[in-house]
Amino acid sequence: MRKVFLALIAMFCVTNLLAGDPYFPIRKGMELIYADKSPKGKVQSYISYTIENVSVSGNKIEVSYIIKLMDDKKVPIMAPMTTIVTVEDGYVHLDASSSIGKLVEGMEIKGRGVILPSNMKAGDVLDDYNISIPNMGMTTQCTNIKVTEAVTLTVEGGTFNCLKVTTDVATKVLFINTSGTTAVWYARGIGEVKTETYDKKGKLLAYRELISVKE
Repeated sequence: MRKVFLALIAMFCVTNLLAGDPYFPIRKGMELIYADKSPKGKVQSYISYTIENVSVSGNKIEVSYIIKLMDDKKVPIMAPMTTIVTVEDGYVHLDASSSIGKLVEGMEIKGRGVILPSNMKAGDVLDDYNISIPNMGMTTQCTNIKVTEAVTLTVEGGTFNCLKVTTDVATKVLFINTSGTTAVWYARGIGEVKTETYDKKGKLLAYRELISVKE
């Protein structure tokens, strides 16, 4: 189940929705399908996110998702899960009554995701952030967050105008500490297009890319 929580965190970005077209999927009914791949490009699994509803009220954003996990043949490995994620004043709250929240009794995600200003540009330095899941003994600290370049990126799911954001990531799960970096390419109205994960020595460990966008 750890993969489920990490996938949810990776998907959700806090974005200024009121200042222009955001780096976040906000259209009801949109389905985004991603492939998780090895460094050599072999598909290891798939994950899809379907947006049931999005509502914005002041500084409060509420997003309802259906999440599907699939193996490398796109065969579901568990029943679809629903969750409602609320961001208020920059902090993420998971609805414990949703199916993903019921996987671990009393589960709560604390902290927030990365804040992506709708007017961000190459050269910007973004705020550090941290996320924790106390029930799993998991904490993640994200620092040195930089918008490094604007680039046109082509993946299986299409061609997108993206901003590349790099981050130093330190994660602790119980007594195990890991560190490394991530590079994420974000597109307006889509969010994550591609993510690369590196260890602390700069070796590529895995990557995720968007393979389909359905509306």
